[in-house]
Amino acid sequence: MKTKEYQWDYSVLKPNMDYEMYLKAIKNKSERKKERKRKKHKRFIQRHPERKTLAELAAEAPKKPYIKFLKSEYWKRIRKIVLKRDNYSCQLCKTKTNLQIHHSTYRYKGMEYKHMDCLHTLCEVCHYEVQCNQVVN
Repeated sequence: MKTKEYQWDYSVLKPNMDYEMYLKAIKNKSERKKERKRKKHKRFIQRHPERKTLAELAAEAPKKPYIKFLKSEYWKRIRKIVLKRDNYSCQLCKTKTNLQIHHSTYRYKGMEYKHMDCLHTLCEVCHYEVQCNQVVN
């Protein structure tokens, strides 16, 4: 049986420190890091009160016509999230050019932020093929 090797964090390691004290110091360090992240986010929200949540943007996004919906701030943010999740590449052919977001269903239009699994990154060619197959089936 192989023994697990640990990576020591020397930034918290002090002379005459036993293992339990070391573990406590590591825990405190991670808690401080989380607290800094929360404070940073809080400062960002205070500096940018105009930045809205996806739910607020979804409520404001025009539902019809579809072209206006695609130009809305809400859709731009959703698109950016999906592209990042899919590593900026087509999920079928893995190309990284002419990317579009495909709705597998329009049932959740305007609530995409709750149903991200229904959105997929496809290139223009694959998107056309998928759309044609959906119409036929």
